[in-house]
Amino acid sequence: MRETMGRSALRLTLAGGICALGVRLWTDPGRSPNVYLLAGFLAVYLLGWGTLLAAARRRRSELAKGFAVTTAAGIACVLLLESLVFLRLLDFRVLFGTPAAQPWSHPGNLVDPTLLHLHRPHDEFVWDGVLYRYDRNGFRNRSEIRAADVVVVGDSFIEGWGVTAPDLMTARLSSDLGRPVANLGQSWYGPQQELEVLRLYGLPLHPRVVVWAFFEGNDLQDVDRYEEALPVWPELSRRNHSFALRSFTRNALYALRRFVQSHSEEDATGTLAYPSGVFHAANRDVRMYFEYKAHRLTPREEAALDRVGEILAEADRLCRRQGSRLLVVFVPSKDRVYKDRCRFAPDAEPLRWPRNDLPRRLEEVIHRRAPEAVYLDLTPGFLRRAARGEVLYFPRDTHWSPRGHAAAAEEIRSRAAAMRSAPWDDASSSRRSEARAAIRRAIPAGPGGPASNRSRFAAAATSSSCRTPKALSDSGGSPR
Repeated sequence: MRETMGRSALRLTLAGGICALGVRLWTDPGRSPNVYLLAGFLAVYLLGWGTLLAAARRRRSELAKGFAVTTAAGIACVLLLESLVFLRLLDFRVLFGTPAAQPWSHPGNLVDPTLLHLHRPHDEFVWDGVLYRYDRNGFRNRSEIRAADVVVVGDSFIEGWGVTAPDLMTARLSSDLGRPVANLGQSWYGPQQELEVLRLYGLPLHPRVVVWAFFEGNDLQDVDRYEEALPVWPELSRRNHSFALRSFTRNALYALRRFVQSHSEEDATGTLAYPSGVFHAANRDVRMYFEYKAHRLTPREEAALDRVGEILAEADRLCRRQGSRLLVVFVPSKDRVYKDRCRFAPDAEPLRWPRNDLPRRLEEVIHRRAPEAVYLDLTPGFLRRAARGEVLYFPRDTHWSPRGHAAAAEEIRSRAAAMRSAPWDDASSSRRSEARAAIRRAIPAGPGGPASNRSRFAAAATSSSCRTPKALSDSGGSPR
């Protein structure tokens, strides 16, 4: 009986180990990394036991019992942990710090049928040594702002990934102007969401100037991404906290994969897979990685640009109705600023990248759709600074460095200051007063003032109050 049990265990471990090894060899680690890793773990586990059982003939039955007990205990532990997930008592995305594939699937975000996602009120966390702290509306402001001369809407460039609060462009702009500036940037946001932010959170602050940051790297793609997500929002919202996303097995495998990569000198973020060149900074050589590939606008992007024009026209109409001015700022991607100043290998891909005329095209769209809006292209000023050897973007990331935030603030400051000090005619002043009164009537004065808009999120918000760093995405190491 004992010998039979030992032989059965031997056959089981060897057959199972060979099957797991076959699955690992057949699986593409790039497309199914968790399956690849799990198959490798099972192959090592089963073949290891099989080797022990084959080598220890006299103690085979005892080893078979040990194999059975160990395996049963492991399975029981996994089932226990997964049952806690099933009962919604645990979310292993939070415990393992798993980046989300999309921002609305992040356990620390509120979900909403219009904005899709937003940071939780008073959210606070540390990521890569940087403290991120948010106000009652889920935006990265150090204090609660109830009125601001300038509001800035945009994506992760404005939210400021990788940059401390005092180094943010909005903080520097506020210091330079000597007036309150509200940061209404939110990672992963596109033009449609930014228009909604302007309505809900920007205009209630009664700004004289609204700065709208347009990032060329993905804002046109964000137009389509939003339009595609909106019709299927109920399904996306449901999947936001599905068992599969919260499970122990999935998130443990991801954490193990990151651990292995970090200790084998592999690039855990994927940044090093992007094309790169060497830029001669003021006192050193810096290798710059380029995630966003320069290209000519596709027909789909042409259509998205026209849609952006419609959105900016609506934003300008809303601003003028309240007596505010709209300043649209073109944020160039890293390649537009640094590609021509980097040294590349002879066969490097960036050497073949075409240069499009998106800055001029956007300016034309704004002049046609929103002729009273002001346009500012940051490219010329950034090119001058790059010529002096300044590193305005993180070398391994798509976002501005602290120096980049300072440069953007300096470029915007003079334009915004001139717009703030421009004389307002009586009609504008009247519209401004009427708009303020209308906003006060439309937005109940609850404990949070405009923050009472949060009630819109109540039905969709998740029960999780924990958080982890936001998804790694538009960047080698930061979420967008």
